Amino acid sequence: MADTLTSQSAPGAAEDDRPIVWFDIDNTLYSASSNISHAMGTRIHAYFVNLGLSHQEASELHLKYYTQYGLALRGLTKHHDVDPLDFDRKCDGSLPLEEMISYDPELRKLIEDIDKSKVRIWGLTNAYRLHAERVLRILKLDDLFDGLVFCDYNVKNFVCKPEPEYYEMVAMALKQANVKDPSKCYFVDDNRKNVDAARALGWGHCVHFCEKGLEAMEGGKIKAIDDAREPAGMDYRPRFAQPFTLTEAIGLDVGVLTDEIARLQNSLKHLKDTQTILQSTLKEEGESPDPELKKAFEENQVVIGSQEERISILKMALAEKGVVAGSHYDPQPAAEPEVALSETNEDTEGVYLQKPVQACMLPGLSLSLIMDPTNKPKGPSPHYSLYQREVFKNGGQKGLLPNFSVHPEQLSDSVKAKLNDRGYFYVNSNAGLGWTDRANREAFYRWRIIPRMLVDTNTRDMTVDLFGHHLPAPIIFAPIGINKLYHTQGELVPAKIAGELGLPYCLSTAGSQPIEDVAKANEEGASKKTDSNSVYNFSGYREANATSPRFFQLYMGHDDEVTVSLLERAWKSGFDVCMLTVDTWQLGWRPTDVDIANYTFYYPGTVGNEVGASDPVFMRKYGKELEKDPGKWIDSSVWHGKAHSWEKIPWLIREWKRISKGRPFLLKGIQSVEDARKALELGCEGIVVSNHAGRQVDGAVGSLEILPDIVDAVGDKMKIIFDSGIRTGADVFKAIALGAHAVQVGRLYIWGMSHEGETGCRHVMKSLLADLDILMTVGGYQSLKDVNRSALRYNPSGVPPSVGQFAKL
Repeated sequence: MADTLTSQSAPGAAEDDRPIVWFDIDNTLYSASSNISHAMGTRIHAYFVNLGLSHQEASELHLKYYTQYGLALRGLTKHHDVDPLDFDRKCDGSLPLEEMISYDPELRKLIEDIDKSKVRIWGLTNAYRLHAERVLRILKLDDLFDGLVFCDYNVKNFVCKPEPEYYEMVAMALKQANVKDPSKCYFVDDNRKNVDAARALGWGHCVHFCEKGLEAMEGGKIKAIDDAREPAGMDYRPRFAQPFTLTEAIGLDVGVLTDEIARLQNSLKHLKDTQTILQSTLKEEGESPDPELKKAFEENQVVIGSQEERISILKMALAEKGVVAGSHYDPQPAAEPEVALSETNEDTEGVYLQKPVQACMLPGLSLSLIMDPTNKPKGPSPHYSLYQREVFKNGGQKGLLPNFSVHPEQLSDSVKAKLNDRGYFYVNSNAGLGWTDRANREAFYRWRIIPRMLVDTNTRDMTVDLFGHHLPAPIIFAPIGINKLYHTQGELVPAKIAGELGLPYCLSTAGSQPIEDVAKANEEGASKKTDSNSVYNFSGYREANATSPRFFQLYMGHDDEVTVSLLERAWKSGFDVCMLTVDTWQLGWRPTDVDIANYTFYYPGTVGNEVGASDPVFMRKYGKELEKDPGKWIDSSVWHGKAHSWEKIPWLIREWKRISKGRPFLLKGIQSVEDARKALELGCEGIVVSNHAGRQVDGAVGSLEILPDIVDAVGDKMKIIFDSGIRTGADVFKAIALGAHAVQVGRLYIWGMSHEGETGCRHVMKSLLADLDILMTVGGYQSLKDVNRSALRYNPSGVPPSVGQFAKL
């Protein structure tokens, strides 16, 4: 036998006897109209040509191998010593699948409607695992499939559909899966021969998926799709010498066929009994077995293989006659020896085993539980950790590496080459000497995570409920102004990515795109269904039929009519949480900004006025002044330099509640217990514990330092969002452990979009989610809901070994 197929089951799977619904992957889970078969056929033809064949020879061999073996690659490996993994990389792996197929909500709903309490859903494909998993991931079906059987290209002489050996091996896989009666299984495939072969082996519910009127490429030839049964006897080539062909078997009477099947089954039983005795004797003789016994054992194996193949041919002949073989036709195979997978077995590395599982020898066919390579079933949160593997695969198989590092310190430094000084220092500058920014990072360093071992973290729960929003993770895109300094599309970029991830996007009053346009971008992202935003849901009322969480950060000027207009626009655009920033009505002293006069609003052709310039009330009252003074909007309505006091807050809360029909109101910039209590007293539903990322008061307390005190004071009475200094998944974990309900992330996504727009922003945020997910997995924490201070230890004298520097020229 060429290789080992190991069936790995989750705890309790041995008692799971639900039948399996098998789905073919290609041209079954997606339409042939995608033309993937055409693109694949073209690549396979080119592969033949690159072997030194003429185009005509390539076409002839392509068709011959496909007809003879069901897969052109089988012929290539058999007759041309081709590396199947090289073939896979150049053919399947090079397909631009993401451009050819996409998520189909109706298909997902169809699969979701299958009652999983009664059946399991598996894939059954001739493709290699990488291609099959990629298709399922693009179609957003990977979390719905319990397993996958695929052709293992690592194995010499692998088999594929419709070869009888393929289905015989699948039958052994069924046995491992505790399916005693294959006639109760279901099978859907677009290839009639595959369906007939499965039916011949007693699979009771076989469906031919046929898209009449479309075309597909088979064996390098384009043909119209129909459901006609082709004479299978013309194509089938047995592995062993047989006394008759499939065509000849089809010509026999049904009674003759069934009698011969019964005779062969009886013969097989005796042969296998003999093999068991011979195998036992050979094992006792150790390294010096009797040559005659060994020869007899090997000859018996050939006879067994030949007779099993003959039975398959006879059953295929029955299927051609329209007779479905029942379970009484199936030979009763001898019990497979149980192989206990112990800690010393390499196959068990990374697999959570509650009891021994069975391993069986199946050449050329591999069985794996999908889609998470570590065999983790679907849980409350997506397996964000798989993004790491996606990056690895893109590098290893396609040579595609990330264009920038997501290591926070390197990311902060590398973005300088992407931005002019004004853009770079606006996002990276800090107040004074940068000690508050340093205090933020040192606070994270002093809190240390205590890992826990032997915890079932095969699924993780990162979800959080916040103001009626059920979020896939406790991460909010923080409000940051003037995003056009970092990308021409400005706030439209992070708003769209937030929608894709189902995470809240908070728009700043100092934004460089109109409120309404940002809402549209966020909705566009949400319309692209992903594993992440599929978790999101909302219980409550909001405007604009919003399908993604949107918060609005307010800088409150001293013109109440303008303030009300901003709130009304935000509400009508689907922003349903108002967050008033109370620490930045005047910009802090930032030396690096002073050094280069970095106040973009005073420069010709300025950006940052878009929210005001699109506001009807502001433009009615101050439009002419704005034409003369580009700083009018920012100086009067954002960083106006005139302080508000607590007395103004009740009015603002009332106005927001009136406009939004009672939606939550928060204060951002709280750094003391006294202020937190005051916010609670005035009716705020939440606060954001923030020092504006160290950009306002130099030498202030680190935001994480004060978080535990504030949590102890009001954490059970209002929602607490943490802000300032989040860089990694560990940072998110620590803030949640110390009592925050969610965190805001700002500089990270700005750095990402500065590098590569949407792609960079998406990469950074998916990396952060993967970082947190992996930390929980290896750290032994299944749910963030159960994480508290007992998960941390405080080291009061801890100083980071490499202190991050504040921005400087």
